[in-house]
Amino acid sequence: MKGIGSVGECIHVKLKLFSALEEEVTCGRISFSIQTNDLKRVGSIRSSKRNRAMSPPVVVENGLSSAALSEEDLSDKPVTEDQATDGEASSEGVRVEQSRPLPSKPPLLPEVKSVEELNVLTDGDDSDCCLQCFNVPLRYGVNEYNLTAQLSEPGNYCLRQLCVEIGRLDFVWPQLSLSRQSRGFAIVCDPPQINWTHEKDLHLLSGLLQQVTLSVSVESGSIADGSVLEISSKNHGLTFEPVQSGQAIVNCLMGKEESKTALYSIEVNMIPEGDDVTGISFAMVTLPALGPYAKIDFNLKLRASLEKQSIQEEITEHKLVFSCKWLSPVVTAELSCSFHRPFSVRHALLSSEKSRFVQVVVSGINPIDLVISAPQLVITNCSSVKVTPMHSSVEYIIVNNQEVSFLWKVDCKKGSVSELECEFKTSFSPKETTDSILFSTEKRTYLYDFSVVNTQTLYTISSRVEPAEDSGKLYAGSTCKWHVTFTRLLDEGTPDTSQLMYDVDSDTNTWAVNGRKNGVLSLPTGVMATSDVVLSVIPQTGGNLAMPGIKLMKYVEKEATSPQGKNIEGAGVNASESLSNQQSPLIFPFSCGQVYNKTAAVRVCVLPSNNPDLAWI
Repeated sequence: MKGIGSVGECIHVKLKLFSALEEEVTCGRISFSIQTNDLKRVGSIRSSKRNRAMSPPVVVENGLSSAALSEEDLSDKPVTEDQATDGEASSEGVRVEQSRPLPSKPPLLPEVKSVEELNVLTDGDDSDCCLQCFNVPLRYGVNEYNLTAQLSEPGNYCLRQLCVEIGRLDFVWPQLSLSRQSRGFAIVCDPPQINWTHEKDLHLLSGLLQQVTLSVSVESGSIADGSVLEISSKNHGLTFEPVQSGQAIVNCLMGKEESKTALYSIEVNMIPEGDDVTGISFAMVTLPALGPYAKIDFNLKLRASLEKQSIQEEITEHKLVFSCKWLSPVVTAELSCSFHRPFSVRHALLSSEKSRFVQVVVSGINPIDLVISAPQLVITNCSSVKVTPMHSSVEYIIVNNQEVSFLWKVDCKKGSVSELECEFKTSFSPKETTDSILFSTEKRTYLYDFSVVNTQTLYTISSRVEPAEDSGKLYAGSTCKWHVTFTRLLDEGTPDTSQLMYDVDSDTNTWAVNGRKNGVLSLPTGVMATSDVVLSVIPQTGGNLAMPGIKLMKYVEKEATSPQGKNIEGAGVNASESLSNQQSPLIFPFSCGQVYNKTAAVRVCVLPSNNPDLAWI
């Protein structure tokens, strides 16, 4: 019998019972009543409301060695060891008190009263409060039985009354003289402590099969062999992997014993998808025996689902629920696990005159190095658009806080859709695997979906800066000529785009513009038609200076009688302040990629000023 147990734990008591019956009989129930330390009877033998007829005392035939019981024998007065007589009822040789023999009967033929005459019986069936077993054979000689019970209240419990039911007869031993070690047990409210660990400074990654270490610590209670720990997740998308025969490590919390190994297993069950719930995975962990003040460590394999980046958070919290099935009521505990996205992806649409390129940038955001391979870009809504990779088809290593870029050239045919739906797919796996975190080397797929505007380049801008004098060199503080050329690439010949407006957008600390910074120009119809503008600029400092910035916009004259002009969103006003409000033109920006500046990245070498008055420049 265990000396200490936990609330809800299954308590086991081993009972040795000697039988003098030569023939084997079946005991319908063997039970021990339980009494707490405050003298409150917790359990007793079952009530006798079994439609049993009132009958006089029953005389037991020869061969039955049980002691006769009187009404006084069933009282709760203590029994000393010197009062015990013959009658074995436990493994320690416990003897049962024998009543005075009746004068009219031989000493070896005791009288057993019917259950109705025993005044200690309760009215209801309180079998759940007793240590008991059911339907066990009783053979001649010593029989060993395992009595069990689950108690929901902490305290010290004593074994009181033993009852053996054979057919319609109940044989009762009211007060047994047990040894100190076998008189009772203690129930404590001290459930197991559960936590999990993983390698320091490493993250759990979504999509990969992970392995974490779970620890179950027992204080003053214990865990029986074969007890089941159920693990489930409050969130969808977390699955577990089965373990047929794993090696767990058992340590003593008191530090008196060396660690040892024990076998455990994990069975995985799935709740099928339905109308109200999606598939949920349950892990049923079968634990080995664990004594008081011990800890068991075992590995749990789990995987968090990885969705496409548009709906996948960078960090996903999963709540794990642990249910101690060997306790009644079941004790539960919750732990939180954070799963990180393996990496982050973004995109950009690049233009080079008429050519279009899609750039995809993969950024490392975890301290775990990953290997990505076979990156693909797929246009999902237009099969006529072709993409050509401009990068080499090799494996790439993603390191924390570093980026890897991929580039595809997009070939759009005339009449293709105005917006392209794109999907970036790549396979990834850990660069190095360890037994504690990244258990599997299998490759997983990462999906990033996005859309880009399918535009064509309508106009190009090219410019150059020339010195005003014939020296051929540019000096800071001297006036220079800035030649800007606008070229039409497509014959769009509509009245809305026949006039264009340019606007110089430059840093005044670098370039100063003489005169007006904006103006209106007209491009002739036809492919490759050009228009030139010459502006006077002054470099404010020496060095390799970037070209002055310039913007190109649509310029639409608004008639005074036009009623729709006031309701056009994004329309700019103030192209010419000399016009009245009714005649103010409308200015619309071009879409991304419709205007390409060839010299946006060109730099101009400007020498320091050779004028003594401007030596500070």
